[in-house]
Amino acid sequence: MLAMGLSRGTWNRLRDVRASLRGLRNYALKQAFQGRALANFCHGKSGLLLNIGCGPLTKAGWINIDYESNVANSFYFDVRNGLPLANGSVKHIHAEHFLGYLDYDEALQFLRECSRMLETGGTMRIIVPDLEKYIRAYAAGDATFFNPLRHLGGAVKPLTTKAMVCNQTCRMGGAYKFSWDFETLEQAALSCGFSQVVRSKINDAPPDLAIDGQDWWRSA
Repeated sequence: MLAMGLSRGTWNRLRDVRASLRGLRNYALKQAFQGRALANFCHGKSGLLLNIGCGPLTKAGWINIDYESNVANSFYFDVRNGLPLANGSVKHIHAEHFLGYLDYDEALQFLRECSRMLETGGTMRIIVPDLEKYIRAYAAGDATFFNPLRHLGGAVKPLTTKAMVCNQTCRMGGAYKFSWDFETLEQAALSCGFSQVVRSKINDAPPDLAIDGQDWWRSA
């Protein structure tokens, strides 16, 4: 028994609670600070270009936002809390390999927020793995499709079976929460206020909006 008559297990739980509270406090403070900084930076501006979930791929002339990567020239902000930008103030939103980190309901909330911020005629580019491609290739036993993907997403250990590749693209080591195909993404976007959804592919954006990541596996 330890001080105050607490068992070791109870003491450990209390220690974990304290650590969780510290983490929550730090999260809230950082979100409040970065949220104000983002709001102040965007206040009164229009025609904004947002790069959401940017990671290290920050782009000059864009507002780069990421929750995990607190890197230079970006705002560390959790967009699941909404975005402190005015209605119709954004020209274009780029969200590359980000939507999969949200569960379906979070994704809908995010898409509604994006629709709110976009100006009339504004656009959004969403890049996610296409679940349909992997299902079709798996069902066809397409080795030509799967063999080059043994290190998909930066996997350290080779993905030696079709199922391992499919798990990687759908889960990314457990970080992904939802896998998208075009049909589901189109339905979701239309329900959130977008007027048109078209299928795209890597590097086919207009030159002024061409900021696609160039990792070898992104075309998959």
